[in-house]
Amino acid sequence: MLRCLTCAWLVLLSFAAWAGDERTDDAPLSDWVEMPIPAETQRADRLVWEYAGNYSPITWHVSRRDGVTIATRESCSSSAAARPSFLPSPGKHDDGILAQRVDDGWLVAFNMGEFGATLYWYSVDGASRYQISSDHIVAFFPWKGQWHAIEGLAHLGSSDGTLVALDNFQGQWRAQAVMTLPGAPCAVAVTDNDDLLITLYEALVRVDAASNLHFLLTPAPWSFFGPTSSAWDERTGALHIGMRQYVARYEPATSTLTMLAPSPSDIHRLTPDEERRIRRQALLTGE
Repeated sequence: MLRCLTCAWLVLLSFAAWAGDERTDDAPLSDWVEMPIPAETQRADRLVWEYAGNYSPITWHVSRRDGVTIATRESCSSSAAARPSFLPSPGKHDDGILAQRVDDGWLVAFNMGEFGATLYWYSVDGASRYQISSDHIVAFFPWKGQWHAIEGLAHLGSSDGTLVALDNFQGQWRAQAVMTLPGAPCAVAVTDNDDLLITLYEALVRVDAASNLHFLLTPAPWSFFGPTSSAWDERTGALHIGMRQYVARYEPATSTLTMLAPSPSDIHRLTPDEERRIRRQALLTGE
């Protein structure tokens, strides 16, 4: 519980740093360098690494463009997906609204975290609507010929998630749980053999085409870094995950995880006073 509360406090501080950083740019990952991950047994070093990443003013979002995985640097997470004109335009920071065009209109999710969530269907012009569910939708995606979504919430020590199937049954959209996820989801990517690679706050899991769940990585080292997006590279067989400070690369064939950055100079460092305070905390609390 103490660790979770500390994470929440650090996220709030991070927004202050983001507020002054307006730059965005796109960068292919081919020239990025691998950055070391301190071992969990080296607790003080690991905490310094986690806190430094959490304080970073840089958030990376990954996507595929013309067969290349691209990392986009933004001041805070935001959705570049198309949005209907009857909804407000995305603001500087993520406003918790996701929209997905479907045959007869739009699926629109409003996700306010611990303050609630809802999923609606809207007509094309926004004049008609009805509520589908109260799921905390994180992402929409097509899978096995049908729309799906990942939903869930991590808050104050709890972390829950669900894989949801979405379909239009007799003229009415509905959301049906496919399976419970072992934690709140952050991002999802579909592989070329129709597996789902779902990034959770503290793990990475695979759901195969028969809807069986497999753990790939647990615990994952990015719980402080707030993953925002993921992209599957069918050419190299690697998953890239965007987050604060780093882009993670996971290779399922070898179960290999690496943390990437454009260069060592792009890594956020704590001040000497901050580092001393965190090392003292590790000593006193035995974390």
